[in-house]
Amino acid sequence: GGGGGGGGSSAAGGMARASKTFGGYDALVIGPPSVLDGSEAAELAVIVLHGLGATKEDFADLPRMLGGEQALAGRRLVYVLPQAPPSPLLGAAWWQINVAAFLAISTASPDSMAKMIREEPVGLSQCREKLQKLCA
Repeated sequence: GGGGGGGGSSAAGGMARASKTFGGYDALVIGPPSVLDGSEAAELAVIVLHGLGATKEDFADLPRMLGGEQALAGRRLVYVLPQAPPSPLLGAAWWQINVAAFLAISTASPDSMAKMIREEPVGLSQCREKLQKLCA
């Protein structure tokens, strides 16, 4: 589960928007007002993770874009768009990126490259735990 604050605001197509916290991540939540205010449960949830350097707002139009999807018509569908933490030089990242190692990989030996790609980035395990909580 999630929970946590944030007021709602109106969005296109009878959808509302709210800021909530899930798994320790600030998230934009878009769905029917009755779901966002807690009076009805969602039938389906779509969780969308943005890419490196992007923001949760980059997918804010997704519900409108999928609004005509026949299979989803009439369903209480909620979109959860979490925001990755800020990252130096990169905008936002779910875990730390070692930029120097990433750039060095193009000139690395095959053995060095194999070692680098098998190393777990700093913050990946914490990200995994937080995303599991977000999905619970």
